Amino acid sequence: MANKQVPHGPEDLICRWHKLPMSEVCHKCDCWTHVRGRNPNTGEELDEWKCSDAWVPILLLEIAMQGRSCAAAVENLTAESVKAHEETMSVARETIRPVIRYPAIGAYGPAAPRLMGPNARRETE
Repeated sequence: MANKQVPHGPEDLICRWHKLPMSEVCHKCDCWTHVRGRNPNTGEELDEWKCSDAWVPILLLEIAMQGRSCAAAVENLTAESVKAHEETMSVARETIRPVIRYPAIGAYGPAAPRLMGPNARRETE
């Protein structure tokens, strides 16, 4: 495996963890992280090395933006699902309506017995 080219940190800053100049410790530290992408505040391209602590606010903004985007997509999907369900129910009602108005004659003929419940009596003519 080839050695990774990790740049040194800035010379004028002191590491908050090691209490040494960043130029001496950052390139050896696991927290020294390379990030590529877009800054969620400005939209400009990022290609920088910084301490992972410094990246936290920017990454939190990105997470919030992604969460809002996901919530909007779920809301749109819900609206489409409700609309499709309403259309399906409308078609089903129109299909069933003639059957309810003109029920077919059952196996017993037009004078089929009507049951009203478990204790109902059969009406006889």
